[in-house]
Amino acid sequence: GDQGRTYLFRVSNVGVKTSVNVRIQGHSLRLVEVEGTHPVQNVYDSLDVHVGQSVAFLVTLDKAA
Repeated sequence: GDQGRTYLFRVSNVGVKTSVNVRIQGHSLRLVEVEGTHPVQNVYDSLDVHVGQSVAFLVTLDKAA
């Protein structure tokens, strides 16, 4: 990605047993969607995506590569 730009990521956990932890080192994740609903846009260091769950989050790439 280009430094300074904001990107939308969608992550779906299609597994059957284990939750997935998602993080982008040194960046904040702004949660914008959970299961098709729009939650309060809190900022997190990492997100847990549980089995059968989908989330969308925004990341601004404001750190050097």
